[in-house]
Amino acid sequence: MTIIIGEKDAWGKGYGTEVGHLLLDYAFEKLRFHKISIVVVGSNKRALKFWESLGFKKEGIKRDDYYYDDQFSDGIMMSILEDEYREKEISSRHKRCAP
Repeated sequence: MTIIIGEKDAWGKGYGTEVGHLLLDYAFEKLRFHKISIVVVGSNKRALKFWESLGFKKEGIKRDDYYYDDQFSDGIMMSILEDEYREKEISSRHKRCAP
């Protein structure tokens, strides 16, 4: 799963987060997935923070898994289980609805 917001003017406005939630809702509700796994380029700190904000947890490291611009980067294996996502969603809704 890759989410790219190409226009820098659109960064930080919540579009990626909204798309992430739509994709995860679809995967867990309609497709009935139990687990979603991804690999994130380790040098992309912004992407790591983003996926963690959606509830993904780090599972492992694929050492020197990516080569770009004359350097290697680790691949960070991450995943989220359906119940973890649902729990996080319920918690987030309660925080948004609290006075």
